[in-house]
Amino acid sequence: MILRLIAAVMVLCGASTLPAGADPTAELGSAKVEDGRMHVTLTARDVPDSLDPDGVRVEVDGTPVPATAAVVSEPRPARAALVVLDTTGTMNGVPIATAGNVVTAYLSALPADVHTGLVTFSDRPALTVPVTADRQQVTAALAGVGAAGSSALNDAVTLAARSLAGVPGTRRLLVLSDGEDADGGASLDATLKVLSETGVTVDVVELDGAAGAAIAGRNSLAQGSGGHLVAVGDARAGAALFAPAAPVRLEVSAVVPDQLSGRQVRLTVRVGHLVAETGVHAPDRRGADMPAVPAWTFGTLLGVIFTVLSGLGWLWFGRRRVVRRARRSRLAEVRRYRVRDGAEPETGAVREPTRPTRLLLALCERIIDGRGRRERIELDLDLAGVRLRPAEWLLVRFGIAVVLGMVLAAVTGAPMVCGPLGALLGWFGGRSFLKFRIGRRRTVFGEQLPDTLQLVAGALRSGFSLAQALDSTVREGTQPIAGEIARSLARTRLGVSVEDALQKAADRMRCQDLSWVVMAIRIQREVGGNLAELLLTTVNTMRERATVRRQIKALTAEGRMSAYVLISLPIGLGVWLFASRRDYIEPLYTRPAGWMMLGATAVCLCVGWFWMTKMIKVEV
Repeated sequence: MILRLIAAVMVLCGASTLPAGADPTAELGSAKVEDGRMHVTLTARDVPDSLDPDGVRVEVDGTPVPATAAVVSEPRPARAALVVLDTTGTMNGVPIATAGNVVTAYLSALPADVHTGLVTFSDRPALTVPVTADRQQVTAALAGVGAAGSSALNDAVTLAARSLAGVPGTRRLLVLSDGEDADGGASLDATLKVLSETGVTVDVVELDGAAGAAIAGRNSLAQGSGGHLVAVGDARAGAALFAPAAPVRLEVSAVVPDQLSGRQVRLTVRVGHLVAETGVHAPDRRGADMPAVPAWTFGTLLGVIFTVLSGLGWLWFGRRRVVRRARRSRLAEVRRYRVRDGAEPETGAVREPTRPTRLLLALCERIIDGRGRRERIELDLDLAGVRLRPAEWLLVRFGIAVVLGMVLAAVTGAPMVCGPLGALLGWFGGRSFLKFRIGRRRTVFGEQLPDTLQLVAGALRSGFSLAQALDSTVREGTQPIAGEIARSLARTRLGVSVEDALQKAADRMRCQDLSWVVMAIRIQREVGGNLAELLLTTVNTMRERATVRRQIKALTAEGRMSAYVLISLPIGLGVWLFASRRDYIEPLYTRPAGWMMLGATAVCLCVGWFWMTKMIKVEV
């Protein structure tokens, strides 16, 4: 009796410290934006049943919005725990109260999705509470249980096992008894056979005060079915034999009201009594309201691109044919004033451009004249060595801009962003091309100048005048220096002095070395001296400076390469992310904060480029 009292006190103390069953909880994952909608995953844990997707309600900053939901987790298997309680006469008093407290603690610690029931037995077993999701029925049945009669333990375990035969998932029995089977019903072997056939596992609570034979029989039930022995004061260990319930996941999709687009909002998802909240940046629906691009758009763009490219190619090659025919026509006019031997072919008439080409060129002429930039464009084309008229060059730049914009719009699938961007790149790319050609021709001019001056010095030593020496270099030299000297000699035939004509060429080509040569020629004209020796001294100085310049270029190669990499890295990374993870960088060009960040990035890149350029640039 004293042992039973001690056991009751231990059970009551243990039950009082057991936590209540885990309450259902829900949480939201990270929200993502796609097609103008917000998508988020709701994860619910410790819920007894599956969640109803139709019962999902979504609020954005307290405003209900249309939403849809779908279950994305796999269905959970059913699980059941049936309590087998001894109500014989030996359990009367403290033992039955102890067993009731153990069952209450066991039920409160079970996962929420485990269904429960109650089987009581004395002379005969009875299914007091069938398997149900309402544990309150089991708790209420425990309050009305009385203790009387002898023990039919094996019959009760057999009844409980067969009651769980229809449950497809995990099934366990919790047996609470202080005696052995004494009713003479089913044998222990027959009971173990039923447990094996039904796949039910028996867990036995070690109630104090039981006889040794009774303990051995109950242990046989637990060991024979693969169950465990549970201490009186540790009902949580018995409940822990059931793994925690698998979480239920719902994929929720919601539309954000237009008035909340582009703002930081509070997203609230409700499913029954479960509520989950998270902060998210609402997507800008301006792009989502745009109509879908028809399927034939891509083919049309390709057709337009092919037409424009064909027209530009025809214009380029057609103009070359026109130039060649015009040249042959002029040569034919010259040949009219000399005797022909009959071997020279007659030239044909020059074919004029087609009417559409003439209309486009006339429109370009009006644009150029209206802006007053004809002389500037002619000068740039001449310096770059591009044999096109200003109107033709403007038409080519416009065609490149249109083609590049269409190509980027078709490839990236973002015509509103990449179309104008490609057009701007194509338009300003033409200007960059001219600057590149001009810079390259000026560089080549400076590299050819020492060899040309050496030829002039050799001609002066042979008795030629300066004009004659320059003319000989025109016939024997290469472009672009031969053309520039020829232009200077043409000016001398119009009355300009040789020094002024060469200075004009130096200004056109931005060649400081040629300016120094002109200065030396002027000094020689005033004070006299050997011009050939003066030019040779100047040539030696230029070559030494070129050697030093190449050495400096080699020494600063690492710095220049670092500048190229550091400047191109953020640009290349941005292009790669735009092509592969556009949703990741979409806020940069769809939100005002992103525009400010892009502007700050551009300013920082320009400052960095200027700073690194000044660091690696050495004047010689």
